[in-house]
Amino acid sequence: MAKRIAWLDIAKGITIILVIFGHTFAPGMLTREVIFSFHMPLFFILAGYTFKVRPTAEQAKKAVPQLLAPFLLTFLVCQVILNAVGQEQLGAAFLMQLIKAMVWTTGYTYAPLDVPAVGMIWFLACLFLSRIVFNLLLGGLERQNCPEWLRALIFVAVAACGVVIGSTMNIYLPFCLDLVMVAQLFLYLGWLAKRYDFPRFLTKAWCILTCLVIWVLAICFSHIELATRSYSEAAAPLAFAGAIAGTCLCCWLAIVIERYLSFLIPPLLFLGQTTLFILCIHAIEGNLIDWMASPLLADAPAPYLLASIIRTVFILAIAWLAHVTLPKTMPQPQAKTGKDI
Repeated sequence: MAKRIAWLDIAKGITIILVIFGHTFAPGMLTREVIFSFHMPLFFILAGYTFKVRPTAEQAKKAVPQLLAPFLLTFLVCQVILNAVGQEQLGAAFLMQLIKAMVWTTGYTYAPLDVPAVGMIWFLACLFLSRIVFNLLLGGLERQNCPEWLRALIFVAVAACGVVIGSTMNIYLPFCLDLVMVAQLFLYLGWLAKRYDFPRFLTKAWCILTCLVIWVLAICFSHIELATRSYSEAAAPLAFAGAIAGTCLCCWLAIVIERYLSFLIPPLLFLGQTTLFILCIHAIEGNLIDWMASPLLADAPAPYLLASIIRTVFILAIAWLAHVTLPKTMPQPQAKTGKDI
């Protein structure tokens, strides 16, 4: 089994908490905008950091139990819940909507074709297909001994096509292929960071300040949300740069925690190593509970913050109970690996 990278798991642990917060705050609120500026790109970038080119069959065999199986299981559980609470009724029309949802795997309803959303688990299906496509594309370029500058240009062009299709043309492709195209750039940047050992710069003052400036500018003057194909049109380069900068800052924070805040390492390692399981729990509880509708929060100070905290504690408690009661099926947090940078 490959040695895990502690700071990488810590970064994912931090970000999965932010994902829950981001889904609780209302669209347009600053907290949500800050979180959405980098949270999904971070997972793609870190997936690229640990990526290895393999034969396609081997890559698929590895990704199916990790991503596709959890997607299908969570999707079916959510559909059972929707039927149980009466939001959906069985019949030919429901089955057609079910098929559409499975084919498009979009996070939000696609009105032009009346495609229902699968919710936040779009990420699982998208990452699954993105890894397969990235494996084919990167492997092919490596076999052709493609120079790095040309390789970078190709991945930028592929992502740009995804932006134009999904945002400018407002076409959501089946199997979220337009998002898969966009994700290729983030995967490539993660792979590139590993190849050239970019994390060694993350503790440098000039790197931290540069990333901070870019991230703040991106939050102020652009917007990125992959699920809604929102890339800020003309400001798309700034939105992408902000997502990369935000990812770098989160990784820097993870490195600081690994080196100096050892008491935070075990819980964040657990969260980082069970990120996909936590996301599935989050998707299921999102169909069961409307946290902001609770009368207990109606007159509470900072209701969105309070709801986010309660929601996070609730989800993480379920994840921990599953870890304790189902130890053979849950990832086991590994000990701190030492300074990886």
